Amino acid sequence: DTKSVMLEEVDAGTVIGEVQSGVDSLREDLATTDEAAISLYETLLEKDEVDAAQDDALIELYEKVGG
Repeated sequence: DTKSVMLEEVDAGTVIGEVQSGVDSLREDLATTDEAAISLYETLLEKDEVDAAQDDALIELYEKVGG
């Protein structure tokens, strides 16, 4: 039960270039994902600020009507 092995000579520069291209693509994807995460985080902070302002307004209204 022997296995066959095939050796093929390749240009290491080409292989390294292909790997570098893949790494560059992943870096771009990571940057895009990071920007999206930051945008989502900022949106959630704004929502929390709006919710807090609404809560404060409701409490103030409640207090004005004798609550």
